[in-house]
Amino acid sequence: MMLRLISLLSISLIYVNSLDLPIVLPPFGTDQADVKSPDASWGTCLLYLESINVIVYNKKEKTGYVARVDSDEGEQKKKNTYTFDKSYVKCANISQELKDKKRSENSFTVDVTLGQEVQVKDKDTVQFSLPGPIKLTLQFATFPTNDWNLTSIKLEKDLVIKKGAFGEDFTIASGATANPLSVRSMGVGGFNGYNFACSNTKFAVFTLDKKDYEIGISFGNLQVQNDGYAVSKDGKTPQFTHNVNDCIGTFSAGSWMGILVTILLGSVLIFGFLMLNSVQSTDRFDDPKQKQLIINSKD
Repeated sequence: MMLRLISLLSISLIYVNSLDLPIVLPPFGTDQADVKSPDASWGTCLLYLESINVIVYNKKEKTGYVARVDSDEGEQKKKNTYTFDKSYVKCANISQELKDKKRSENSFTVDVTLGQEVQVKDKDTVQFSLPGPIKLTLQFATFPTNDWNLTSIKLEKDLVIKKGAFGEDFTIASGATANPLSVRSMGVGGFNGYNFACSNTKFAVFTLDKKDYEIGISFGNLQVQNDGYAVSKDGKTPQFTHNVNDCIGTFSAGSWMGILVTILLGSVLIFGFLMLNSVQSTDRFDDPKQKQLIINSKD
């Protein structure tokens, strides 16, 4: 399918700056980018991302604040944008490598420029601010066991955080990677042939020299197609497949609440019905040998 698309179309885009959020990699179907055909290095993978959340957490006080970077224009009405380069998507031919029983690697580079400094406020007090930019690479691995997951988050530019009433000034240098255990706990992944979707992932944590604090990054409304995207009916636009591994399982907190309430109300209803059904009139004073009492009534 991928080879057929490449043979029909040619690459018309190398680098595009200032694309509006949400992030789409590669940016198929976006008017600003006008990407109409895939590059061979892109494979058949896709990424969609609506927001990046940066948390500053004080382990000693057990308090934290979150800065959200999304399509909101903010007070100054300046948009956050992202940049796309041909090299920002690198996806392998997973089907062939699975046949060869090899581990394959995919990666997406997310490069976001903030239209204005994001200030995190609590009761009109600025706790900390995020000037940007945010550039990081998400590394995915597909294993011979036919499953895949997010294995690494690496900063490609310094992540700068300016202190306010909370915390200190922090700079996480370019090249830093998130703690592997925290990346694994995000649970981004699935089986081959299934894409992954999540309304809000857990945080991947970056270790700091200042041991009282941790910096974390999470993703809002993330969807990843690791391999084998679908194609629109006209054969031009790659799309996510219908097979989805959602981070919220079938039995979430809300579904369990509904199930338990239904069981409780059903039990009360059944108990009440059985109690009413067991009500009987007393007959211990009745004597069947005596003449029955007859009461005559006059109109």
